[in-house]
Parts: sequence; structure tokens; C-alpha cells
Amino acid sequence: MDNISTTTTPSKKRKPVTLTDFFSSKTPQKALQKPTSGNKRMKTTNNNDGSNSSSIGQNRNPSSPTIKTTKDDNAGIDLLDGGRGDGDDDELEKLATETEKQATKPQSSENPKASSTSATTTTTTSNIGNFFGGHPSSTSTDGNANSGLMTTQELQSLPPTVYEANKLEYSTMDKTWLKVLSPEFNKPYFRKLKQFLASQAAVQIFPPPSQIYSWSRYSPFNKVKVVILGQDPYHNFNQAHGLSFSVKPGVRIPPSLLNIYKELELEYPDGKFQKPKHGFLKGWAEQGVLMLNACLTVQAHKPNSHANQGWEEFTDAVIREISERKTGVVFILWGSYAQKKGKGINKKKHLVLTSVHPSPLSASRGFFNCGHFKKANEYLKSINKNIIHWNRLPIDDDDDVNDVQDLVGKK
Repeated sequence: MDNISTTTTPSKKRKPVTLTDFFSSKTPQKALQKPTSGNKRMKTTNNNDGSNSSSIGQNRNPSSPTIKTTKDDNAGIDLLDGGRGDGDDDELEKLATETEKQATKPQSSENPKASSTSATTTTTTSNIGNFFGGHPSSTSTDGNANSGLMTTQELQSLPPTVYEANKLEYSTMDKTWLKVLSPEFNKPYFRKLKQFLASQAAVQIFPPPSQIYSWSRYSPFNKVKVVILGQDPYHNFNQAHGLSFSVKPGVRIPPSLLNIYKELELEYPDGKFQKPKHGFLKGWAEQGVLMLNACLTVQAHKPNSHANQGWEEFTDAVIREISERKTGVVFILWGSYAQKKGKGINKKKHLVLTSVHPSPLSASRGFFNCGHFKKANEYLKSINKNIIHWNRLPIDDDDDVNDVQDLVGKK
């Protein structure tokens, strides 16, 4: 875990994020979905490979009816198919189409209060407590088919007790990941983890609540091609946003990431990789590089403060589901911790690359010239999968990291 100081670009001052909102009994009134269409603000970045990278930002805030109660409060959710298989773009597009059809069906008589969709800019809160307790209110946002978040109709299919117990997961996790990970929510370790988070309600944690599962939204299950394991989120302000090794725009690049960039320059000496001036790795994640920390939260300024509370078992399940359900994934394990965590990966189905950690303390002992980035692409190409464009690292302030501060709005 790099201990680094930060410098940020000027921005509007925000209320500090704490756990309180996730445990509050207040009903959330607004939820911000991932950008799709409508009022678009696009930025395009030219890549050295001749292609362009675009980002489109938009906030949608349609209204939704109150959640309906079912007889079986222990029931799970029957999500749309899309959580299995290797999943290329056509599978995800099929999932999006089916979801959109469901979302546009007329409201049933059981939900007479449903109202029409309207595109607005949503004011967001900065508190985690709202994700514990409370049903979707009449002003919650319909999930857009392309966002990967659950639609109002899907949220309505959840029994109230199920939704209330795992509000954070059902509100902010991509539904292709919900498909494979929701069985974990009922296990004793996960309930204990949620109790621990409840005990931290008055404490500031990182990353911000809505970004704890941002890795799932950037890299849907059926698009994952590469996995890079980290350990603990950065614990200082404006750093962590849910992706291992990555920091928010405007933050000084951490030492380990600088060494990662240096290795890329060694592997591509012909200039195909040029070190960016930022450490924001969303561009990799959106190509199917899952950058996963073993522990998904940390208390401010206290490294490893949320270790051994249940996150490690949950992320073990993430790795296990990828290993068992998919084929042809590249697992990049840097350092003994990551290698121990990945010991159960099926090496007959996947490529596992190992080396020392890129930290300045160890990088010179085997990380440099490991060739992992080229080896990953050579493997993906050999099995007819699209390679990762490591130089594709656009930076903008119009994305999931900045727009989706929280998926719950002010009351």
C-alpha cells in the first residue's frame, strides 16, 4: 500500500463521506445512474494506436413506485441472464436490450403511483448510511439498460428485508455481478461484514460509498478478460475510487503505479505506451481489466483498518466465480499476498502471471522486465479475444467517478 500525499485540482467543496447515510432510516429520494444518452457531454482522446476513446456524461432521474412486498422475505432476485460465460459485446448488448424492454413495460395495477421518466441533473449526498434500510422511494431513478444497474422493476421484485439488508449492493453493483455474487449476501461472514460497516457509521471511509463497487460497473462480469489484484484501498483524501492501483484525476501518481508505467515503457520502447500525467485507470477497466482490491474499504488514514472483517472472503468469491465460470482470463498477481489469494485459480483454463510487487521496495527484484502486459495480450490474441490497449487512459471529469458520488440523493 503506497503512502502518498495528494494534490487535487480545484473543485467544488463536498461534504465528507461517512457511513452514517447508509444506516439512516431516511428514504433515499434520488439515485444517479451511469451515463447513457440525453444531455451528453463528450470528450474524445486520441490513442497512439490510431483509435479514439470517448466518454459521455449524463444524469437521468426518472421516478419509480414504492417497492412491493412478497410473501417470502428471504427470496433473492431473479436477474436477467448475463452473468455466465465469457461474454463479448453481443451478449452484453442482448442483456441491455432485454432489460430495456422490461423497463419500458406499462406499470401494473399493483404499482399505481408509477410516474413517467424525466431527465434531470441530480443533487447527490456524500454519506453511506442511506444504503442501509429504507425502500426505494417514489422518486428513485429507473436503472438504464446500458448502465448495468438494476431497474425499478427489478428492485420491486426484491422483498423489503432483502433490499434493506443489502441496499448498497443492489443499488450500486452491476447486475451481471449481482447474478453471481448475490448468494454471498446470505452467508454469515457477509452479514458480519455488514454489521461491522454499521459499527463504522460515524467514521469516514474510503472509497466513497457509491464507488466501493465501481469495479463491477466499469468491468461487468461478462466482459472481464484480465484481473489485476491489489490489497487495500488508498486511505487518504481524494485517492481511492474502487479500482486497485488507480487514483482519482488530479491526484499525484502513487509510486507503485509509476513503476507499472515504467514497466509498460520497457515493454513498449517504440513509443506505443507513453506515460500519462495521471493515475486514473478507468480506461483499462472499461476494456475488461478488473482491478480488484482484496479489501474494498478502509478507514481514513488507517491502512488495513478494515482487514479481516469479511471483505477478503467476499473478494475470494469474486476470483472463484471468474475462475469457475469463465475461460481464458489473464490473472496478474504481483507480490506474495496476491499470489496466495490467487492460489485456487484454475491454471488449465486461465493464464496466471506472477512477479514481485511493483512497490519501490521490491520492483527492482523482478518486477521490471516481467513482460506481463505483452504476455497478457499475446495470450488474449491467441484465443481470439480483443487485446488490451494499455495506452488507452483518457482522463475527464465527466464519468462514473465524479458524477456518481453517491447513488442516493438528499432528502
